[in-house]
This record gives sequence, structure tokens and C-alpha cells, in this order.
Amino acid sequence: SAGAVCRHYPGPRAGSQCPPDAPVPPQPGTAAEPSRRAPQAQKLLVMQEATMTLAQQTCRPCRGDTPAVSAADRTDLLREIPDWSLHREDSVDRLRRSYAFASYQQALDFTCKVAAMAEREDHHPRLVLEWGRVTVDWWTHTLGGLHINDFILAARCDELYDDGVR
Repeated sequence: SAGAVCRHYPGPRAGSQCPPDAPVPPQPGTAAEPSRRAPQAQKLLVMQEATMTLAQQTCRPCRGDTPAVSAADRTDLLREIPDWSLHREDSVDRLRRSYAFASYQQALDFTCKVAAMAEREDHHPRLVLEWGRVTVDWWTHTLGGLHINDFILAARCDELYDDGVR
């Protein structure tokens, strides 16, 4: 409330007066969910990420009550990853792309890089490895559909491919 002693900020601001609409910053060492941020902090995040590529953005925590990406947002996001397509399987929308390689070893190396990235983000795709090809499907199991993280990690797959193949 207005005039309450601020406990949100460490250091010199500790004990100061909080403005009534002050956003609560994330605590050190914790992941801040954009959906739980104050509106001002939410707007700042959107403005910052508007200048970033998908691959530069940070994956967000996702729970079962997190909304899936809207159809309009999907269209906009797919423009940033034009080699990916929407694929529906078992009544679930997924992102899909197949990558071509000159050898099985190159395909295997790429698969391992995607798997390592997925493990770091704790978000795991379906990977189908074949001679000269890897097919990647991204979707969010807890939503039964697509989340912004799927688009972010699809863009990062493209970067891994561009860095290692072309």
C-alpha cells in the first residue's frame, strides 16, 4: 500500500517508501513469471523483447493454466521462423521442421546439440533422426498446444543449424 516500507528492494532503497503502483522485482536467483509481474513491468518486458529476435528471448515458466499462443500471434511468430510449419497430431498443434544434412554423423551431431539445448531449458521436443535428416517437433505438453517457448526454441534450432551446417 502507499507509504508502506519497501521490502522489495535490497541495498539503498531498503526501508524506503514504495509508490502505490511499484512493480515488485524478482528476487535474486528466482525466475520471474511475466504473468505475475505488475502491469508496468509487463509492458517493459514486452517492449524489450519487441527489439529482440525470437532466438534471443528468454523462455518463460509454463504451468497448466498458462494460455496457449493465440492464432493471431502464431501467424506473427511463424513469420520469424519461415521454415517451420504448423502440424496437428493427436488433436495437438505442433511446430515442425525437417533439417537436411550431408551425412548421418552431421544429423547426429545436430540432434545432440538440440537435445542439450532442450535439457538446459527443461523443454523437450520430439527428435526424429534419419540418415541425412532430423525432424524436430515442438509443443508444450502441459498446454496440449503451443507456447511462446516453442517458437523461441524453434528459432534457436535454426541458429544451431545455420552455425553448424551452412
